[in-house]
Amino acid sequence: MGTPVETETFEEIETPFETETAEETLTPEGAGTIAEGQTENLTEEETSQPAETEPRTYLVRLREYVIIPSELEINVGDLVVWRNFEDSVFTLTSEEGLFEDQRLGYGNTFNYTFTETGNYSFSVSGYPNMRMTITVK
Repeated sequence: MGTPVETETFEEIETPFETETAEETLTPEGAGTIAEGQTENLTEEETSQPAETEPRTYLVRLREYVIIPSELEINVGDLVVWRNFEDSVFTLTSEEGLFEDQRLGYGNTFNYTFTETGNYSFSVSGYPNMRMTITVK
């Protein structure tokens, strides 16, 4: 009689969590109480994963009169570092006005931490091929 009760319990647990944790719940089969505890632990782990994601730093190169990369997808809280690899002085502009125009000589950098989601465009004054877009998720 213990086996049919466990099977019914697992079916009840699987149904509400099928899209999120059905496979994970089925893997550690055991008593109904253990499966419930494991489901709770899995939920806690899933919740904590975004918190474990630390902000990243991305290097954007101003080189050969282009911006490399020309497109970048990042997360809120990530830092972007623009660095000039040319002898020319470049003026980096945020088309959305995120920051004041930045003059960058050879080897100079400018850092910006993105705090809001959205699509942002950047260019270098006087150089039409030096453009980029950053998408913040």
